[in-house]
Amino acid sequence: MRRIPAVAAVLLLCVVGCTMPRERTKDLSIGMTRPQVIAVLGEPDTAAAKDGHAYLVWSFWREFWARRPGDYSDRYYVRFDPGDRVDAFGWYNELE
Repeated sequence: MRRIPAVAAVLLLCVVGCTMPRERTKDLSIGMTRPQVIAVLGEPDTAAAKDGHAYLVWSFWREFWARRPGDYSDRYYVRFDPGDRVDAFGWYNELE
């Protein structure tokens, strides 16, 4: 009988932890710090700097029916100001 609470706890962690990163982009906001962003989205795929701004970039799988042969993911960026706070974010194809 002690196994039932343990199994329930594992299932709960799976449900909570399995939120798609693509959906977690809604939890971002202007002014967040780099560690806060990484806590929400996980480690980025790429980091870069341009014109005094730092960028972190993630690749997220598209929904199954939105995928095209050879093109299965979209890139998402977060831009940081010189004070290392978020000042812009969005899908890479919408990048200024």
